Amino acid sequence: MLRARYAKSGDVNIAYVTVGEGPIDLVWVPTWISQCEHLFEEPGLANAFERLAEFARVIVFDRRGAGLSDPMVGAPTLEEQADDVLAVMDAVGAKRAAVFATIEGGPMACLFAATHPDRCERLVLYSSFARSGWAPDYDFTWRRDEREARTAQLVEHWGEGLMASGIAPSRQADPDFMDWAARLERLAASPATAERILELIGELDVRHVLPSIRVPTLVMHKREDVFLDIHHSHYLAENIPGARFVELEGSDNLFTVAGFDTFIGECEEFLTGRRSEREPDRMLATVLFTDICRSTERAAQLGDRNWRELL
Repeated sequence: MLRARYAKSGDVNIAYVTVGEGPIDLVWVPTWISQCEHLFEEPGLANAFERLAEFARVIVFDRRGAGLSDPMVGAPTLEEQADDVLAVMDAVGAKRAAVFATIEGGPMACLFAATHPDRCERLVLYSSFARSGWAPDYDFTWRRDEREARTAQLVEHWGEGLMASGIAPSRQADPDFMDWAARLERLAASPATAERILELIGELDVRHVLPSIRVPTLVMHKREDVFLDIHHSHYLAENIPGARFVELEGSDNLFTVAGFDTFIGECEEFLTGRRSEREPDRMLATVLFTDICRSTERAAQLGDRNWRELL
C-alpha cells in the first residue's frame, strides 16, 4: 500500500503520494471526494495509475479539506488550491509538470494552467466543466433547485457509495466496487463537510479564465456520459486556445470503465508524442468436439460399465 506524505501550503498540510519514476511529471488534480491512499484499493484505478506510471511520475494529492489533508476551514478559494498544487510540486522536486483533472478538478487545473504557465507544461481535462451551475448562456447543466435536491440526497446517504454509483452505474451490481466507493466517501469527508464541498462546487465558474490558457490542452469526454453532459467539454475545447477535443466511447463517467485503453493511449501520445503498442491479453485455443454415432443404442447394449471402458 502506498503511504502518503505531506507538503506544506501556507499553514495547510496537503497529503500526496507518487507512483512511478517516468521521465515526465504528471500531477493528478483529483475531485474533492478523494483519499489518496484508498484510491489505489480499487483495481481499475490502481491499474490506471500503473499504466500512466509507465511513462510518467504520477503525483496524486488530496484537496485541502478532504481525505488525508487538513480539514476545511472557511471556504478555500481556487487560488489557494492552485497554490496547493505548487506546494506538492515543490515537495517532490517537480519544476514543471503536466496537469490532469476530471470533473470539479477541472476548474482548479484551468486556473493553475492560466496563472502558472511556467510550471504547467500541458493540460489534460477529462469529463470536466468551466461552470457548474445553470446560466442563460450555459444551459446544459443543473439549475440551482436541481443541484440542491441532488446534494440533499447525497448527504442523506453519505457513506453508501451513491456518488460513485453515479459516475459508474455499470458497477452498481459489483459489491466490491460499491464497498470501496462507500468507504471512499467516509474517508474523504464527513456528511457535513461533504455538504459544504458540494455547495462550493456549485459556485465554480472559470469561463473567464479559459482564453488565458496558453499551454497545449487535451480535452476528452465520453459520448454518452450519463453523469456529466458532453457539452461541458465541447465548451472547454472551444474556449481554450488551440485545445484538442477527443470524443470517447461509453456512457460511464469513470474512465476505467469502457474505452480505457483509448483513454490511456490518448494521454500517452499527447504527453510523450508516442503511443505504445501493447500485446493483446489473449490466447488462441482449440476446442475439439467428438460424437459417437448411434451412441445411445450402443450404451444401452453394453451397459454403463462397459460403456465407460469404451469411452
